[in-house]
Amino acid sequence: MAVIGGEKVLSNLAKWLASTQDSSVVAMAEVMAALEGWAKSEHGHAGAQVTRGPAKGSGPQRRVRGGVPHNDAHDPPYWDETGNLTNSIRGEIAEVTPVLIRGVLTAGMEYGVFLELARNGKWAFLWPTIINHEAEILAMLKNRIGKGVVGNSLSRSGSLSGDYERFKADVTRSRRRERHFRNAEGSD
Repeated sequence: MAVIGGEKVLSNLAKWLASTQDSSVVAMAEVMAALEGWAKSEHGHAGAQVTRGPAKGSGPQRRVRGGVPHNDAHDPPYWDETGNLTNSIRGEIAEVTPVLIRGVLTAGMEYGVFLELARNGKWAFLWPTIINHEAEILAMLKNRIGKGVVGNSLSRSGSLSGDYERFKADVTRSRRRERHFRNAEGSD
């Protein structure tokens, strides 16, 4: 049994899918550019200089930028004193398939991984940027792609910060296991 107009329906569906994917790529490019900007602006103060009290051990370290001390509670725990790490931050589209558009926010300096994962994320700045701007990211995606297509969280579980905490716990467990096996091998 032939369906009348079936070819037209399939043609329209193919056009809609192509249009949706094009809109999704544009949306992801906008999101990644915004994430890159947010990560750079919220990361440790580039160009900060560390100064010390008048005599060794006589006073706490102070961070100075442009001649102005920064002892504010809002200052980040890590200061990018050279600006190299901040300048290496990139947000870009890494992969586009019919079912997935993957964006990646990276820091190009080797020690960026350490800052992101060490000490249970004490100096992390990439994940927190995504978590802190989840609402804006979702709004950008909904505006470009459509409210019915985009969910209410960037996470499948519904909690991006919860996913991050689980990830950090997994990294910590993995490191403990590695340390245990290294110590066990050394005791032979």
